[in-house]
Amino acid sequence: MKQALLWKPLENKTVQCNLCNRHCIIPDGKRGLCRVRENRDGVLYAMTYAKPCSIAIDPIEKKPLFHFLPGTSSLSVATVGCNFFCKHCFVPETFVITKDGAHTIEELFKKEDIHVLTKSNELHRVTKRFKHPYSGKILKIKAAFLPEVLCTPDHTFFATTEPKDGISEVEARDLTKQHFLVVPRKRPTSTMPIIDARTILSKFETRSFQVKRKRLTSQILEKMINLKEEGKTSREIASCLGFHPTYIRKIFSILKHHGKERLLTRTFETSLVFGERIRFKNEKGVGIPKEVKLDKDLAYLFGMYCAEGSVSRHPSRPNSLLLCFSFGKHEKKLVDKTSLLIEKVFGIKPKIGITKTTLQVRVSSSSLAAFFGVLCGMKSQNKKVPEPLFCSPKRVIGAFLKGYFDGDGCYKKKYVDAVSVSKKLIMGICELLIMQGVLPGFYEHIPRKERQICGRKVHVKPEYIVRFSSDFDFEKGIWRRRRHKKYHYKETDKYFFVPIRKMSEQHFEGYVYNLEVENDPTYTANFVAVHNCQNWGISQASPEDFLTEEVLPKELVSIAKKNNCKSIAYTYTEPTIFFEYAFDTSNLAHESNIKNVYVTNGYMTEDMLDMYKSLDAANVDIKGDERFYKEVCGNVEMEKILENIKYMRKKDIHVEITNLIIPGYNDDKDSITRIAQFCKDTDPDMPLHFTAFYPAYKMLNVPPTKREVLVKAREMALDIGVRYVYCGNTYPGDPYENTYCPNCGHLLIKRHGFSVLSIDMNGDRCPSCGMKIPIVLE
Repeated sequence: MKQALLWKPLENKTVQCNLCNRHCIIPDGKRGLCRVRENRDGVLYAMTYAKPCSIAIDPIEKKPLFHFLPGTSSLSVATVGCNFFCKHCFVPETFVITKDGAHTIEELFKKEDIHVLTKSNELHRVTKRFKHPYSGKILKIKAAFLPEVLCTPDHTFFATTEPKDGISEVEARDLTKQHFLVVPRKRPTSTMPIIDARTILSKFETRSFQVKRKRLTSQILEKMINLKEEGKTSREIASCLGFHPTYIRKIFSILKHHGKERLLTRTFETSLVFGERIRFKNEKGVGIPKEVKLDKDLAYLFGMYCAEGSVSRHPSRPNSLLLCFSFGKHEKKLVDKTSLLIEKVFGIKPKIGITKTTLQVRVSSSSLAAFFGVLCGMKSQNKKVPEPLFCSPKRVIGAFLKGYFDGDGCYKKKYVDAVSVSKKLIMGICELLIMQGVLPGFYEHIPRKERQICGRKVHVKPEYIVRFSSDFDFEKGIWRRRRHKKYHYKETDKYFFVPIRKMSEQHFEGYVYNLEVENDPTYTANFVAVHNCQNWGISQASPEDFLTEEVLPKELVSIAKKNNCKSIAYTYTEPTIFFEYAFDTSNLAHESNIKNVYVTNGYMTEDMLDMYKSLDAANVDIKGDERFYKEVCGNVEMEKILENIKYMRKKDIHVEITNLIIPGYNDDKDSITRIAQFCKDTDPDMPLHFTAFYPAYKMLNVPPTKREVLVKAREMALDIGVRYVYCGNTYPGDPYENTYCPNCGHLLIKRHGFSVLSIDMNGDRCPSCGMKIPIVLE
């Protein structure tokens, strides 16, 4: 970390970064859009200084730079971060289906070893998770039966207008009411899970607590200290105060090492006692079995707990817990069934209690209460489906659903439904019903803030509703019969197809999230199949995502000299954001006659270029047209990049242009003509590289660029008057990787991939016609 350059202080410890053309205004304690420049107490710091995430030796042609020191090696250096970002993301409350059930995409940042459900109905590992700040338009997509999906307009969904015609990839902005969204059908397993009670109870957060010593008061302690000061022995003090001499010696030992506060109170830590049954230390009961099979009986109890159960702490004994199931006074059968199952599964006999409005099944076992609390949630607002249920057979899932709907369900003629204040619980219930074979409806109800219950004013939270057809037997996972519905979803063995009902947009400020998934680049967002990110790698990361060792500028220069590198290339990610590191390294490199190269998106400020006296060459990557920069890169002004290219040429920095040709974005005649005309007007000798796009990161739905498109672009640029035009990312040995004399066509530099096979020049001139060639040779 080092204090940054090119920033200015504002009011209230806010700063403005003037390194790139975003000119981020950064409040105290926050970072800029690049995620690597942080305001600490009104001072801006570069968080990645001397912390490279990548160091490699590359041929200079890989940058690509074909007219600057051809055939030499360059030391490539990068840190994490980027001042561009892609906007294909979801809001933090979006639920993702994992092997352990539905979790918000924000919660996945706190979990390890995550496997998510993909479009192929398989579970695949999440390899990367990322978030970035976003300010802009969010689309709200409401499909029948499903929760709303809120995402940026560019995110790709799997959808179809007719399931028989197959599934296609559609950006959110292009979805219409004629589309069906795709919901993968997660399948139950065939084996019953075994729940390790030790693992579950170890997750319970016990509280340490202090108890005052009954016999030892502050007055007695003062007497002890006074007698000690008078020269009395431990035996004499004990005889005077009525204690044992050993106790007196222990008191003085604690007093010497820990002080009076520790002496007058005793601190208790609650731990587990292991055996065939597990319990908390100081718990009076027998505890619970160390392993519990998740069979139909336990599943039913879990369902009943999610509907009617709660766990409470004793007000004066923090780790004394009470497990309670509350029923209406007309539900005597449920009381008896719940009581019998607790005794059968756990070997603990509950007590039946009666209140003014309820019948209660109470269990004063802290270990059993903690077991239910950890697996199912302690209170109504944080209830959830126990994670092992999502890896259970159909009959076990059916038993859980039976318990839940027996406790909280409403059985109507046409449908069954239930209501909860826990969104996570209702999302889990929906997932289980999908696993059983029916697509339930998910609805949200915002009631009045206050309600009268038994004469008391009660604050009411939002309620979430799950509802499905009463024709479906949710215990067995089969349809009894199916009545026609006008707006019913469609289905196959692998998917449900759900029609879009409504689309709207709103402004959003905050973090948005996305995932990178291994092997199958898809996952689900509120049950709907979507594309994930792939290979976001170092550019979209934060410093905390990488464990990096410090490499100082002088060490980089030493590595370059040792390996005979003629240049140092600041590349892979955007070098502008690690300017301080590159700046110090560049100055030292020049002292050792080593050149400096930027491989950049070109979005720096002129102030940065004015300060950077030791920059020798740059390859500026023009990624697309104006629409691409606005929609994909995050409201970037393309004109600023073009102005910087002109400014670098004005400062005699060697510049080469790379134009990535992306099908559907900038492969049309007008886009190519504009780039070629710009290069010709700026400097017709400035090399132009047309490179092929390959699907990656968040553009997996875009096809690769065909070579003939690049060849046609090259011909157009040459006709306009650009003298040196190359085709890249095609195949090694492509003749359009070579450098030819624009006057006579003589082969000057022959290349194969990134290797230079031969250079045929007389100094800086063509050996055939004598034309001067703008190439910087070693």
